Amino acid sequence: MLLPALEGLRLALDLGFQAFEILGEFPQCLCEEMSAAQRREGKALVESSGLALALHAPFTSLNLAALNPGIRAESVRQTLAAIDLAADLGGRVVIVHSGEYILSPRFRKTSPAAFQLQWDYNLASLEQAARRAEERGVILCLENIGFEPNAIDQNADDLLRIRQEVGSPALAFCMDIGHARLNRELPQVIEKLGPFTRHLHFTDNFGEKDDHLVIGAGNFDYSPHLDFFLSFGDIITLEVMDLGTDPEPARRSLEYVSKLLGVSS
Repeated sequence: MLLPALEGLRLALDLGFQAFEILGEFPQCLCEEMSAAQRREGKALVESSGLALALHAPFTSLNLAALNPGIRAESVRQTLAAIDLAADLGGRVVIVHSGEYILSPRFRKTSPAAFQLQWDYNLASLEQAARRAEERGVILCLENIGFEPNAIDQNADDLLRIRQEVGSPALAFCMDIGHARLNRELPQVIEKLGPFTRHLHFTDNFGEKDDHLVIGAGNFDYSPHLDFFLSFGDIITLEVMDLGTDPEPARRSLEYVSKLLGVSS
């Protein structure tokens, strides 16, 4: 929603949500611009309400695997700032994207050294972020974005390899079920990433693009995976991209998922 972070927190509580994910991008929250007073206010709100808090690190125009060292350094810097903000607010997890290849698949085939270099840069960036997350007591959750053609992680096996090579206990996964559906690997993602998943993006679409519809408005068949959703013990974000300030899409999504899972909202 197009609301500042603290307003979004209050609205989530008013609607009966038990958790909230802040988007660390314009217009909701530019991480480094949140003042110390706002951080104290947000932390007090989280602590007094018991709301579980997550923060999605910025990713627009950033690239943790950039060949350009300036862009890569800025991408890491903003990711670290997101981790610090989440910790200051009393958040549990920070969601982050791997970088993306800037060279075409054809070029990557003829220049495997460049392919490997970006893979290594992505690992180095995530290692820095995971160290900061461990220091600040939050979990860094790497989101599956393999449906994007230039994403470093093209499938669940890539994500497992990244986690292994980074080698940090602070690095886990954010499973976006809509992304996994678009990548035609939702069962594999649940099986392979499930044990290491500490955050869930619950979405809806028509199986063709990343619509982020009001939950229940698409044709996603959740029924084969209900056992996994019901047993998941961490934050489930209803990721609905109906831009605006009207809370109705969020309310409708919460109502639908509560009925689907048989829980009270």
